[in-house]
This record gives sequence, C-alpha cells and structure tokens, in this order.
Amino acid sequence: MKNINCAAMLVINDAGKILCVYTDWENRGYGLPCGKVDDGETTKQAAIRELFEETGFKPSGDVQFILMDSVDGAMVHTFITRLNGEQIASDEGLPSWEEHAVLLRSTNLYHKYNASVLKAAGII
Repeated sequence: MKNINCAAMLVINDAGKILCVYTDWENRGYGLPCGKVDDGETTKQAAIRELFEETGFKPSGDVQFILMDSVDGAMVHTFITRLNGEQIASDEGLPSWEEHAVLLRSTNLYHKYNASVLKAAGII
C-alpha cells in the first residue's frame, strides 16, 4: 500500500479568526485548506499551493510546521501562517474566517484532527 502524504495550512488573521473551508462533499463540513502532496513537491510547498487553490491566499509571512498526524490512512503535515485579506470562492469549498469552535463541531468529518491542530498551535 502506497503512503499518502497530504499537507494542510492553519491560517490565523489579526482578529484571531481561522481560515476555514466548508464543503458538503462527503459531508466533510468545516476544515483547513488541505490536499495531497504532488510528486516532486515538498509538504510545505503543497500546503502553500492548497491554500491558494482553495482560498486564493498566499502566505505573506513565515510558514512553520506544527503537526504531523495520521488521518484516514494519510499522513497530514500541517503548517501555520498569519495573514489578512479577502477570500475567494473555489470549486473545492467555500472559504471563510471563523472562530476556532467551528472547526471543533462533531458534524465536521475531521473534527478530531482539527482539535489536534488547534492544540498543537496553542489555540485550545
């Protein structure tokens, strides 16, 4: 079985809100911008690419690794950055700035992973 590597980005704005992507695909609910790492791409590069593809944002500051966790058979490498700006709609979901509690709702498919990320970032 081939290992699947994914990358995610936790983005916090100056108001302390988190950039979430909502999708009803497979009842996923709210989550972080995230996706598979392409061949020849580092996990950091993939996190930055996924952030842009899903929200239209590019990091304007440091991008730091905060957590690696196994989620549904994939190894997810999570990074954190800060920025402000205007989000865009994407084909992959609807991005929005939310309070961290939104990510913890049990109706979100990956609420346990979201909690691990928020703990690693010192938010909860």
